[in-house]
Formats: sequence, structure tokens, C-alpha cells
Amino acid sequence: GLPERDLSKALGGVDAAVVSSAAGTLVESGVLCRLPDGTLVHRDAVAESASVIHLELERHQREHPIRWGIAKGELKSRLARPVPAGLFDALLAKETAAGRLHQRGDRVRTGGADSALSPEAARFREKVEALLLAHPFAPPSPKEMIASAPGLAPDDLTEMLQLLVFEGRATRITSDLYYHAGALGDLEQRLRAFFGSNEELTVGGFKDLFGVSRKHAVPLLEHADRAGLTRRRGDVRIAGPHLEPS
Repeated sequence: GLPERDLSKALGGVDAAVVSSAAGTLVESGVLCRLPDGTLVHRDAVAESASVIHLELERHQREHPIRWGIAKGELKSRLARPVPAGLFDALLAKETAAGRLHQRGDRVRTGGADSALSPEAARFREKVEALLLAHPFAPPSPKEMIASAPGLAPDDLTEMLQLLVFEGRATRITSDLYYHAGALGDLEQRLRAFFGSNEELTVGGFKDLFGVSRKHAVPLLEHADRAGLTRRRGDVRIAGPHLEPS
């Protein structure tokens, strides 16, 4: 593509007003596409670039069937040579508006809006969720999951845990502790009930309340602090703003 201001030179010095009029007519007829920065691109190049984006997304999704798409920045970087940045941004917006691409957060995918897990991958997700829920407040670390399930591939487990986090079905509390959303919902309800009749909660009291060791109590309390469920006051916790009556 070319900015309109450069077309006059590219056409051998044709009057700028004539070029502007012709370009406007071609944009209106759909032969040219005007990008937000003013660059004019032929419709064939636009269609080819859109195809390149979809093909790259399809390739990535075949190679990583558990993931929900790819980070937009990574895709843009991969396609920097065949699809210029301005055209990439415009096409991402256009294809998403048309329902041919789907975006969630910083990720984008082609095809359906939901990741279509294979039956095998769906069973794998159920297995991982079951491992997290077997001991909801003291779930195994990824290493412990692998040790307890021979044949479980570390890379597949990492991808599945990342998918569960992305889908909101799990939360990563520390580098190696993932908690199921159901467990964290129960955590909130139990804390709400506790502070309904108690003012302070010690680490020891938390351990007793949830039946966990310090290994899990401290990270969970720190998560509760961040989530506004609790607030630290010296060596104890009090009800956080999320639990205070509105």
C-alpha cells in the first residue's frame, strides 16, 4: 500500500487533487481500502493478507489444540513481513467484527469462538479438574500431578492448566499452585461465614478452618488479601472490603 500523498510521485507527478479524487472513487467502489493511517491498499492485497492471518491461526491451532488461540502480539510479530502492522490491525478489527475471528483478552483465534477440544482433550481437562478438586484447598502441584499420573506429559499439563486459567475455571495462586474456581468460591463463602461471627483470623485458625498445612494456608491467605476477602492487620486477618456490607 501507499499513503495518498505518495501516489502523486509514484504516478510521475500527477496533480495531487486528481490523485485524491481518483483514490476516493476507488475507495468508494471497494477497489481500494483506506487504512486508519491513510494508507491505501488494493482489495486483492487485503484479501491475501486476511488469508495469511487465517492460515497462520489454523496452523497454530493444529499445533496447539489445547490453547485458546494465540497472543495477538505474537501473531503480529510472526506476520510482520507479509502483513504490515497497520493492515494487520485493520484486518483483525474487520475480521472480528464479521465473526470470522474471535478475540478474548489478548488472544485471537479463527473458527469457532470456543476452543473445540477433541474428545481425548476434553477427558484430559476433566481429569485435571478432578485432580484439583480432590483436595480443593490443598491441590497437588503440577509436579505432583505428573508423579501421580504416569504418562502425563508435562507440556500438555501446562497447556491445560493455562487453558483452565484462561477460561476462568482455575486461578494460578503461585508459580506451582493452581486452585479450581469452585474451591475459591467456597473459600469466599467460608470466610464470609467466619467473619459473620468473628473479628480476627490467625494463620493457625485458617489452617484449622480449611484443614490445610502452612504450605497452602499462606498462599491462600495472600490470595484472599489480593482479592479483598481479607485484610492483614499485624499477625491476623480481618474481613476485607469485598466481605464488608455494602
